[in-house]
Amino acid sequence: MNNRVIAKAESVHKTWVEQLDKSIAEVNRTETIKVDGGLKPAVEQGLKDYGKIAGETYKELIGLRTKEKSGDTSVQPQIQAALNRINQSFESIGGNINKAGDEFVKKHNKPYYRQPLILSEEEPWAGPKARMLLASLLEMVHIG
Repeated sequence: MNNRVIAKAESVHKTWVEQLDKSIAEVNRTETIKVDGGLKPAVEQGLKDYGKIAGETYKELIGLRTKEKSGDTSVQPQIQAALNRINQSFESIGGNINKAGDEFVKKHNKPYYRQPLILSEEEPWAGPKARMLLASLLEMVHIG
């Protein structure tokens, strides 16, 4: 990695952490749907886990790449290990959020969440705020 690429990686890191903090705050501000049971908590935990990757593992990876750039080839196994941790974490987080979304949709016998959800006004949790929350959560969570 050259200096320009390292600087870009550090900039991406900073932006990523800031955006995740905003996303977590947005999820925390949203009203919980009484019958939700798992979607909102899964999204919130997923975002926190992404934050941990961004704040720790990705930052560690930048440091290792900087060492590698300066000629320290002994860090290559650590770089690969960090990349593997990041990829495994992404897969796990995405799987957990997608599972919670699928369970929510299945529980309420609605179309697959990539399709528009139609919520009946007779359902006590289907008010305008709940519909907006559900739409925004489902838009944010589709991973992979």
